[in-house]
Amino acid sequence: MLKTWDLDVVGVLADDEYVKEKVGKETVFINRQGAIQFYIRIISQTPESFPNEKLIWCYSTLLEEWGFEDDLTLLKAERIQNLKDFLDRYFIIFGLQRKTTAEGNTICQATNVKLKAKFDSYLDNMFFLPIPVFSEGSYNPSFEEFKNKLANSKYIGKINRFSYELSDTPTYILWRHKDGRYTVFGEFEKHHYAHGGFQLFYENLKQEDMPEDWLENVIEVPRNKDILFVSLDIYNNFQDLLQYAKPMKIISPEPVIPVKSNGVLDLENSEDENTFINYFYQITQEYGLLYDKKDLINFHTAMKSSNLVILSGMSGIGKSKLVEMYGKAWGMDDQQLKIISVRPSWTDDADLIGYVDSIHMVYRPGDSELINTLVHASKEENSDKLYIICFDEMNLARVEHYFSQFLSVLELEPPRRQLNLYNEELESRLYNSSKYKPSIVLGDNILFVGTVNIDESTYHFSDKVLDRANVITLSNKMSFQDLNWSKPKKMNLEKKSFTANHFREFRKKSDAPFLSAEELQILDEIHYALHSLHDQYGIGFRIVKQIDLYLRNLPNCKELTRRDAFDLQLVQRVLTKLRGPEELLGGIIGNYNKEAKVVENSFLLTLFDQYTQVSDFVESKRVISNKAKELAINGYTS
Repeated sequence: MLKTWDLDVVGVLADDEYVKEKVGKETVFINRQGAIQFYIRIISQTPESFPNEKLIWCYSTLLEEWGFEDDLTLLKAERIQNLKDFLDRYFIIFGLQRKTTAEGNTICQATNVKLKAKFDSYLDNMFFLPIPVFSEGSYNPSFEEFKNKLANSKYIGKINRFSYELSDTPTYILWRHKDGRYTVFGEFEKHHYAHGGFQLFYENLKQEDMPEDWLENVIEVPRNKDILFVSLDIYNNFQDLLQYAKPMKIISPEPVIPVKSNGVLDLENSEDENTFINYFYQITQEYGLLYDKKDLINFHTAMKSSNLVILSGMSGIGKSKLVEMYGKAWGMDDQQLKIISVRPSWTDDADLIGYVDSIHMVYRPGDSELINTLVHASKEENSDKLYIICFDEMNLARVEHYFSQFLSVLELEPPRRQLNLYNEELESRLYNSSKYKPSIVLGDNILFVGTVNIDESTYHFSDKVLDRANVITLSNKMSFQDLNWSKPKKMNLEKKSFTANHFREFRKKSDAPFLSAEELQILDEIHYALHSLHDQYGIGFRIVKQIDLYLRNLPNCKELTRRDAFDLQLVQRVLTKLRGPEELLGGIIGNYNKEAKVVENSFLLTLFDQYTQVSDFVESKRVISNKAKELAINGYTS
């Protein structure tokens, strides 16, 4: 088994006593093939995923390009001393590789070795940390542009041979000016790494020029200008340096919503997704509604990536109003935003889509006006209009019955999404067949959402529904003291400000996987644990692909990071299906200790603690805690 870390760490030739104490060998020795091997002691920070190993072995042949020549005519002792004398002058900068030998032993060795002369003030107890260095280039054409991106948590570029594991967020970064000066930025708390490189998140962002004399105690990496290794003393000085600096002025923290000369919002040329999100948020505020912006981004991302979005929560929390505000943000009229009140009497899809009246030979659509809206949306002249079909109080009737055809149709790609109204053989015999064709194509300009209340008057969803839906639970996170008691201030919105084409541009699809190896590993472990309980439990391929699509469609914003989004997807896609008795689920969910008010012996909580580099799992832990309480009180969780 071989694992390689394609990054740089710093080390020095280990001293004999240290090596003997750790592995019982000499620091430098001649192996069976007559080549010199030696041990390196790591003196810099290593990635979180690297084992707690400080000794790395290396071949002397990797030093030849740096000027070392092994004279095979000399005695072994002389050859060994020559290598010690040579390496005593240098820092060794190298990559990491871990492999299992034929004998079954695990060893760590150095790769991609580079040498840098030690500075005069180096001491044996010094420790170094890697700092990313940014400068003018294709990602950041200027210092001001870089600061603008950094302040707004935009992608600022890639760093060569630096760890981008989630738990290795750099607290500080540097900017190298053309004259050789450096500016320090910090402190950063979280990061995301993608095709655009690093995206850094912070609570307070400050900057300050680094004193030039500090450069005397840093290690510049040969052939890699993207990293400086600074001593621990200097690293700690960064905090003092920034402590009294003023917070950076945020340059355009949110995209500016353009306004026409008459004061009306002009969104015709505003295609940026963040502009839409901020506009969506502004509408909810001006209508006096209290929504956390994170919830709005979650809802918008789910609408882009899901065939069906279900809003759950207590009555009066604002589920239907959220859909209405989303429609207003898109500039929808009453024809484009159709809110359908579900009736408890609905038992099959004929109650929703209608039926053929064989006595009068006409097709009679359901009185919900759903079919008229779908017909309107399917017309070619309306392909650039976005439509939302919202089923209000969706679970007053059994969704699997009245929504059965939709559940199957929505799984298909838009060109194949055809809703069958009646047998096509009847088309020539129906008087109104010119208006109502045998089938309707559901284009990608039609979105489906439902709202639900969970009480004694409603039905619970089956796995067939949950597998196909993103279930978002809204909760009141805001204070009632923030409530706007006055009448809302209406906005003079222009219709068709954003179009279906904008929505299509916001959507991101690809066949390549977007989930990281660690995220997939978590899903695997949850699936195996659930599937071991019963065949009906587990995570299907459909859910994994939908989580992948959600994360791919996550907007570039600091309010909802990838760490938080993955946590939400576990709640909305996986934990919603965790239902059953204590005898079955107790080991997975855990036992609620009423006295200590904690959950004990939980497989899922233990798993989450093992993957803190992926997420803090705040929402998932909250759900597990609630389910553990349900098991303790009712003996069953739903």
